[in-house]
Amino acid sequence: MKTEFVAGVEMFLDDLKNNKIIEHHDDRSISEILISKIRFPAQKNLDPNLKAMIASVKKCGVMSPIIVCQRPRTYRLIAGRSRILACKALKLKTIPAMILNSRHRAYNEVVKLWLEGKW
Repeated sequence: MKTEFVAGVEMFLDDLKNNKIIEHHDDRSISEILISKIRFPAQKNLDPNLKAMIASVKKCGVMSPIIVCQRPRTYRLIAGRSRILACKALKLKTIPAMILNSRHRAYNEVVKLWLEGKW
């Protein structure tokens, strides 16, 4: 069974291959983005820790940004599905996100590991 991160990386690589990624020049920016613009695959099994995540986000906010890549009108989720679901449950409109692009060192490392079959 694929993990959320592996599914996100696969979709990201597919988007990159099909020229659907918009490049950003600021590699370290964290932005508040609209949750409604984030696309991610449906998962059959609900996260057993989702209630705890909802409680945490309600009490402290989102402590760690999700990771996305930008497409022309949407964002493709790479990591952070539980945080998004918690924010949706709390009816929040935005979430902090790190927007990766091909110039981002972390992105390049993930892709390298993925392509080498080490991820």
